[in-house]
Amino acid sequence: MFQPEGPAPSAEAPAPVMAALDGPQVGLALVDGLDLDDRHRYHAVRADLRLRLDRPRDAADALDRAIALCDNDSAVRLLRRRQAAYGCEAVPVGLRCTRMLPG
Repeated sequence: MFQPEGPAPSAEAPAPVMAALDGPQVGLALVDGLDLDDRHRYHAVRADLRLRLDRPRDAADALDRAIALCDNDSAVRLLRRRQAAYGCEAVPVGLRCTRMLPG
């Protein structure tokens, strides 16, 4: 029997697909049902879906958590660029988002 080597495919991958097909609420429900709180990608996906649902405060919290968990400098720079694109700025407690992405 064939046994693939390497890590299993990411459980986060279907959420953006489901969000594209059925809307961000479906994608967020899928993501929120996962036990991946220790992964920065999980929180980055949650941030994007929450922004699409017009929940900027929740999105800012998720994006802040993604940055805190990330140990890859390139990924941190990408997440910080997303903060800027979302209109989020660092404040003493989390982030403040002033602009929304179309969605």
